[in-house]
Formats: sequence, structure tokens, C-alpha cells
Amino acid sequence: MIGRIAASIVLIACSTHVFAQTSMALLPHRFMCFDLLELEKLEIGPNGIKFAYTQQDVELVADYYATIGWLQGYFTAFNDRTNGDLPKGTYPVQWMTWIFSYCRTNPSGNLSAAAHELIKALIKPN
Repeated sequence: MIGRIAASIVLIACSTHVFAQTSMALLPHRFMCFDLLELEKLEIGPNGIKFAYTQQDVELVADYYATIGWLQGYFTAFNDRTNGDLPKGTYPVQWMTWIFSYCRTNPSGNLSAAAHELIKALIKPN
């Protein structure tokens, strides 16, 4: 019996450590506003993103989509907790435009704070 309890405690401790490491990995590379503003260098139009196939541009595009993915997860978590309906017919390019605006105003902010403020703006009655 003691062996099973000890094994369970070790399993829980390992699971907690792995979860903590995985949670940190889920944050996009560009989490701080001053880093996110670099994504504005991309030329985003109605037909997608135009970019040169340089290492820097490829990284910017990857970070742009990673940020959108993070926002989608943030909205999903919000909807699960509140029975909400985000993003209420808006599109990722609109979210990112809003995030860039927030970050220009709050350069020392971060993506989590920007997402929280975006949600407040989206649920605000027109």
C-alpha cells in the first residue's frame, strides 16, 4: 500500500512538472508587446501575407500565426468558462490589428493583457 501511495505521489509530481513546462511552451514566442509590434512589418492583405523567403520573414509569419492560435485558445477558454460567443464574427486579421493598436499604446504590456482588453472590447454592447 505504501508503495502505491509513493508511486502516486511521484506520478503526480512528475505530471505537475510536465504540465508546468508544457504550459510555458504554449506561450507564443512574442509575448511582450514590444516584441509583438515587430509583426507589423508583415504586409498583410486580403490575399494573405506577402513576405520574402528570408529566415527573419519566415519567423515573423510563424510568430504571427502562433499568436493567432494563442488568441483562439484564449477565446475558447473564455467561452468554456462563461458560455460566451467569442470572437463574435470577427477575424484574426481584425484581432491582430487591435492587438497592435493596444501594444503601441502599452509597449510594456503583454499578449495576455491585450487579449483580456480585446475580450472586454468584443463583449461591450455596441
